[in-house]
Amino acid sequence: MIETEIKLIIRDQQHLSEIKEFCKSSSTAVFRFEDDKLFDFEDNRLSEKSSIFRLRAAYQFSPDNNEIDLESVNYRFTWKSPADGDPGFKVMNEIELLVQGKQPVSEFIKSFQLSEIFHYQKFREIYHLEKTEILIDRTPMGFIVEIEGEQGEIDKLAEQFGFTRADYINKDYYCLWQDYREELGIQSKDMIFPELEGKLA
Repeated sequence: MIETEIKLIIRDQQHLSEIKEFCKSSSTAVFRFEDDKLFDFEDNRLSEKSSIFRLRAAYQFSPDNNEIDLESVNYRFTWKSPADGDPGFKVMNEIELLVQGKQPVSEFIKSFQLSEIFHYQKFREIYHLEKTEILIDRTPMGFIVEIEGEQGEIDKLAEQFGFTRADYINKDYYCLWQDYREELGIQSKDMIFPELEGKLA
C-alpha cells in the first residue's frame, strides 16, 4: 500500500490541548506505547535507498499515569521504500506483518545478517477521522503530530490545526532525531526514554 503523511511540531501546551480537544470531539483515542527499532545490512544498502526495515513492539498504556501494560505487547514488521508523490509529503510504499504474542523476533531479524541502527520510542494517541489518521506522539524531543491519509484531507486538517504547508515535515524520526542531536549537542544516538531502559519485554 501507499502511505502518505506529514509531521507537525507542537511548540506549546495550549496548541496541543486544542488539537486533542478537536480529535476527541470526532473520535475515540487509542493509547499505545511504541518501541521501534530500525535495521540495516552492514553495507547500509537500505538506508542508501531511503528504505527501512522496522520492528515495532506496541504496548497499551494508561493515559492517566503512562503505565505500560507489558503483557499487551505485539510485534509488527514493516518494510518501507520511497514512492512517487508530492515532495512536500512523505510518500512511501509500505508492507506490514503482524506477529501475535511474545516471540524472539529480534533474533529472527539478526539471522538475516541485519543489525540495529536506530532505536526510538513514543507514547502515541491514535484518532481516526473517516479515512484519515491523526497520531499525537510524545517523544523524548517533545510533541509531534502525524497526519496520514489523502493529501487533500491532510491539508484540511493541518489548516484546522493552524498550520500551513510551510510547516509540513516529511522526514522520519531517524532524520528528525539527528537534527535534534546536532542542534542541542545530544550524545545518545537513540531517541528513547532513559527511565524505561531495561523495563520492556
